[in-house]
Amino acid sequence: MNISLIINWVRCNLIRDRFVEQFIKENKSKSSQFLRTSHNSKRIALFESNHAYSTHILYSLICRVKLEDKIKLIAYRPLRYKKFKDSVSFTLFSKIRLDNAINRPYRILKSMGVTEFIQPKGLGRYKSKATRDYMNTLSKDKNEILKLVIDEIRVGDIFYDWYLRESLQDTLDVNEKEFKFNFIFFMCNFYWWLEYMKKNQIDSVYISHSCSDLALPARIGIKAGASAYVAAWGKMHKIDKSKLFSDLEFLDYNPKSDEQFGYEINLQNSRHLLNKAKTGDIVIDAHVFGSGYNGKHYNEVVEDKNDFNILIAAHCFSDPPHSYGDMLFPDFTEWLNFIGEVSVASNFKFYAKGHPAFWESDKLHFEKFLGKFPNIKRVPSDISNLELFKQGIKVVLTVNGTIAFEAADEGILVINASRISPHMNYSFSLSPNSLTEYQELIHSSPDIVNNWQVESTEVEHFFDLHHVRKKTNFLFGDNTASFYSHIGGPMNQFYNPKVFDYWMNNLPDSHRKMIEKKVDKFLSSNKYMLSDMSQ
Repeated sequence: MNISLIINWVRCNLIRDRFVEQFIKENKSKSSQFLRTSHNSKRIALFESNHAYSTHILYSLICRVKLEDKIKLIAYRPLRYKKFKDSVSFTLFSKIRLDNAINRPYRILKSMGVTEFIQPKGLGRYKSKATRDYMNTLSKDKNEILKLVIDEIRVGDIFYDWYLRESLQDTLDVNEKEFKFNFIFFMCNFYWWLEYMKKNQIDSVYISHSCSDLALPARIGIKAGASAYVAAWGKMHKIDKSKLFSDLEFLDYNPKSDEQFGYEINLQNSRHLLNKAKTGDIVIDAHVFGSGYNGKHYNEVVEDKNDFNILIAAHCFSDPPHSYGDMLFPDFTEWLNFIGEVSVASNFKFYAKGHPAFWESDKLHFEKFLGKFPNIKRVPSDISNLELFKQGIKVVLTVNGTIAFEAADEGILVINASRISPHMNYSFSLSPNSLTEYQELIHSSPDIVNNWQVESTEVEHFFDLHHVRKKTNFLFGDNTASFYSHIGGPMNQFYNPKVFDYWMNNLPDSHRKMIEKKVDKFLSSNKYMLSDMSQ
């Protein structure tokens, strides 16, 4: 065996980090007094087992509240590992104490009071039910599968999103062998969780995302009467039957308000920061994986500035299409094909730009779309949106993308393919209610553009409320910028052990105690969003 491989394995799995160990020690000191009374409790709090350090800080605060309430803490995987070796690794490393917790979360979660790690098992018991459900899908179209409800639990959208990423497909085809296998596998996991929730008293479920497979235990838990929370990225949302998704506070955005969610809107500061985002001097969270403002200079991408030029801003096929709920189309491919058919029947000039964060599979799907509609001209994915706008783009088509405010700020018409989008309450973009209305808006866009005028203050209001506000991680408050600098940028909040260093050693005790109280108060409230709470 290669000695360097052994050394690397030891370094990654056994050599311990002082900040991780300090965090584990602190957790143990605060949880140990409650473990005896909670260990045998029939009431259970379920925590998604993930490896994100900032989420672990939030989990540690939640766990203390639950332990004081004499609730047993269990960590879980939403779906069973498909590969035997991965299941063995999960079972092994969740039990032993040798691991350094750098690449796995088990020792960290144990230090908070988690006493058990579970994943669905014995899935063969549910195969007949799952196969029956599969046979029923053969007569359904994509929209019917998307809206599939079983035992009063909507499961179609989360299966749909999981399947697209799991199989790296761009759309759903019930006749594919891969679809059959994955559907039956997913539904076996569904029935396992359904039985587990019925047999146990589930107090609450904590997840990182409210879409795809990660939402499965929460959906079933809500049906069982449990509280469900999305707790990640330095924020918390309580989801329920009436609001199954996190980050939907934009439903209540009021363009006329001066203050929302305890946040004071400052249009002047927003304009200043928006201009800095354009030059790359600051990066908002939505641009972490790729900013539409960045890019190379290309001459004459748009062939004729005097044509009526429409830009299709493609989304990543690998991203969950239904992270906010339903859109006008079942997936991004159906949306693109619809536009493609419209483009063939029109005299407009259509351009398509791939998302800068495309995976390799996304690039292949995008190539397939362009091959199907050769009249649509490809735009380099590394060209700045600002450059495109200057070259003569008149209309931008997106489902619910960030490009909406970018284009609107340049006075360009944006037509969304979803009624539910972060900018839906603002007049700087159009959000049709039906496919017919969507098609009519595209066809009539020249007339709309002739009378189109964007209020810059609306863009500034949206940018402040939706993007500037979210740059503050509630765990760190006014120290957020300093925290990100300490760990080397926002994305490192998941993997850099210096996250724990900043939390334990760079913040005053008074701040940490204040955050603990906010979390405790939020968990006992019926609020949707933690930042709804008063300071």
